[in-house]
Amino acid sequence: MRNGSLCKMAMLLAVVAPCGLAASRSNEGDCGSAFASFLASPTEKSFFTLRNTKGGACGQKLDSLDEIFEHVVKLTAKGNWWAAMYLGENLHYFDGGNLEDALVALGEFADRDMTRFVLMLHDGHIERQGFVNALQTSPESLTDDFDGQLKSFIQRKRLLLQVNQRSLFAERRLGLDVVSGAIDEAKRSQLNNPERRD
Repeated sequence: MRNGSLCKMAMLLAVVAPCGLAASRSNEGDCGSAFASFLASPTEKSFFTLRNTKGGACGQKLDSLDEIFEHVVKLTAKGNWWAAMYLGENLHYFDGGNLEDALVALGEFADRDMTRFVLMLHDGHIERQGFVNALQTSPESLTDDFDGQLKSFIQRKRLLLQVNQRSLFAERRLGLDVVSGAIDEAKRSQLNNPERRD
């Protein structure tokens, strides 16, 4: 994202400080500046700055900041570890379509890096229910594609089986149980699909 876009975004969020304000001043800064810095460069430094800004209150605002939310979701779906952690930590603030989009993005992150997704649960960056729901959620493009859903859940099961860190075995077991249930449900949907009947 270009600097001009970041400044424009900051203005839209009524940022008081200049766009180039050092992100390290998290206690004095505001959410607009912290989000702008994070989206420009979603790294460990900008993650912790955003998380600590305003005592962590920025996450509560994310659900109402459509443009910012969409960027975080896209970064997560593309496999950015820091965006995925931030989205996972604030998942409980979302509802409706935003919750669905966040779960889809986290599921796509899991498809790209299952070990880190399992690690998110182990380290407390996502709640148990969020972890479960993300693994059970398939992209909107597969809503009526039961074959595609089945293939995607089978692939997730393969990826979970490849998580070989002993410290993550409990979370992996949970993930395997969840995805196995999703596979069974997808198979039932296949059988009940009128288009597959003779």
